[in-house]
Amino acid sequence: MLAGFRVTDAATTWCQLASILSLDDLVIAGDSFILVPRYPDKRAHTPRPYTTPELLRQRVSKYHGPGKRKLVGALELVRIGAESAAETRLRLLMIRSGLPEPELNVDISDARGVFIARGDLYYPRWKVLVEYDGDQHRTDTETYESDMTRADDLRASGVTMIRVRKAGLGPKRARTLLSIRRALSLAGWHAP
Repeated sequence: MLAGFRVTDAATTWCQLASILSLDDLVIAGDSFILVPRYPDKRAHTPRPYTTPELLRQRVSKYHGPGKRKLVGALELVRIGAESAAETRLRLLMIRSGLPEPELNVDISDARGVFIARGDLYYPRWKVLVEYDGDQHRTDTETYESDMTRADDLRASGVTMIRVRKAGLGPKRARTLLSIRRALSLAGWHAP
């Protein structure tokens, strides 16, 4: 029961969504269901994470309904740490293009160990950070000012930051991938 309604648990719901969602949307839902939030909402009816990767695996192994093959494929792509649908879409775009898989929403510190920022998609080995910026990063003055200071601090610590906006996941995705590939290559990464 949730808020007076009978509902299925998250892992079961995820399996049932396989018949109506695309593979990418199923991965986005899976990422959302297993997210362990940095700042949990203590007022929420159901605390996050809503389920675990292990429980998703168990349910998929027992599931025999429509979309089973899609579920198996999505399960291989679901990761803990994505905090938005756009971050998941960006990660999928990156790994499908042959880029290495980044770490998700990790703390980045300077050489002395002082916290600088929390990064969306980060390659610590090459000090390359890929950030998805929603429109609030442009329209909210306080967010914009904070972003500029943060970018300066990251740059000063040797981190290369690639900012991706909505078009970078759509019509300008080739440019997005080129920018990330170039930054990784300059930092010493070699494509397999």
